[in-house]
Amino acid sequence: MKKLVAILLILVSGNSISVADTILINFSLNCNGSEIRNPDHNTFLINKDSITIEVFKFYISNIIFLHDDSIVLNESDRYTLIDLDDPASHQIKIDAYPDIKFNKIKLGLGIDSLTNTSGA
Repeated sequence: MKKLVAILLILVSGNSISVADTILINFSLNCNGSEIRNPDHNTFLINKDSITIEVFKFYISNIIFLHDDSIVLNESDRYTLIDLDDPASHQIKIDAYPDIKFNKIKLGLGIDSLTNTSGA
């Protein structure tokens, strides 16, 4: 059995300790240490196998910002589609109150089956 491991690198722009009114989460899509850029750079050599990525989409959900272990901002009802073919989707903008302080972000990869079938 062959395993394909794609690394999803998440960058939070600005200062991750204290930010202004908007939090920006930027997603850099990488495979085997190289950025996935469609259509020019989407073939990768992994364990002597050539892997071509033609379509790459996923949902980010249940974004929670914490300061230590206390929730300071909860975006649990938000579902955002990240699409390799749409560079604008690689950034999530979240409105926040001024001077929010956080040092951890929790998020879900994908959505639950109920949300998927209801189309929310």
